[in-house]
Amino acid sequence: MKKTNFFFLVLYVYSHVANCSVVTQLATTIDPSTGGTITASGSYYLGWDVSDTITISGSNIILDLNGRQTKQISISGGSARVQIKNGFIGAVGTGVTVASGATDIYLHDLNIFSVTNGVEVDTVMRLFISKVVIQDIAQNGDGICMNGCANCIIRDSVFANGGSNSKGILMDTSEDVEINNCTFHEFGIALSFGSNQAGEVRVIDSSSFNCSFNAGKNMKFIRCIAEQGGFSASGTTDSPTLIYIDCIANGSNGDGFSFRSVDDAAQGTILLVRCLSFNHVGDGFLVENLGTTATYIGAFKECIAYKNGGTGFNDVQGIILLRYHANYAYDNALLDYSPLITFSPVTVLDPSGATYWRNITGVTT
Repeated sequence: MKKTNFFFLVLYVYSHVANCSVVTQLATTIDPSTGGTITASGSYYLGWDVSDTITISGSNIILDLNGRQTKQISISGGSARVQIKNGFIGAVGTGVTVASGATDIYLHDLNIFSVTNGVEVDTVMRLFISKVVIQDIAQNGDGICMNGCANCIIRDSVFANGGSNSKGILMDTSEDVEINNCTFHEFGIALSFGSNQAGEVRVIDSSSFNCSFNAGKNMKFIRCIAEQGGFSASGTTDSPTLIYIDCIANGSNGDGFSFRSVDDAAQGTILLVRCLSFNHVGDGFLVENLGTTATYIGAFKECIAYKNGGTGFNDVQGIILLRYHANYAYDNALLDYSPLITFSPVTVLDPSGATYWRNITGVTT
């Protein structure tokens, strides 16, 4: 007689009788080979690896993988208050898929590996991802792909070993997103944004190695580091606000901080404060082709550029509404400041608030 093995997810339901907690154990059948669907509210845990997809279609569900592995997890649209935690997901396709209309989704302490995309999220309100490792992404895949999401936090997570065309996080039409204390290693691009990226995205205390941070429409980078990479904004339209505070870019094959081909807009803001850019093949800080009718405002203040293969501070257009205050450039291969007619004399002190004020050229060593 052939033996059939079934794997049971266990649901504990707590009811209160006469001020005492009574535990009732229920069982949901999940075949270890073909997976299954969870619809009832409750807390579940795995006791065995599952080699196919587990689908969650319901609300108030906690799934503890219990250190086990499953192939994929799919959260259906309309699901709410769902938590997935403590285990391994991967080996094919997309690790976790969250369908349109889901809300309050929590992914915690997961290792998602050897997949095309780590997490795909479509039109989700309130997504929280923490202590997740996403690694070994396909050549054209993404660690996290977010479309139309709002009120999202991604923190304390690691993105590693993507292909040359892959992205750590790709988002479009999303807003109020915070990326905090995350690391990106060996991707084509650490962060990338579609043309319709909407509201503010904050990137805080995060770092990349051998990949760059791209900027969307409204971005704040605070205390971020790009090692063998840089920070760039390209093709951004519709009044962008780009803010960089206490950021470091080191050793890229291009420029450290670059703002290129930012098309015509009614108004935009670019602000860099106490940023450091060094050892790049190109320029330390580059502003180029900001459009013919754009009225950009902002400042580069107390930034440092040194030992770059190009120019330290290079304002190709001479954008007069961008102010350069108290910056320091030295030992750059071409020039410390360009164009010279704009920045010279770089040590001028003008209390009236000149555009180029107290920028300093160091001694070449």
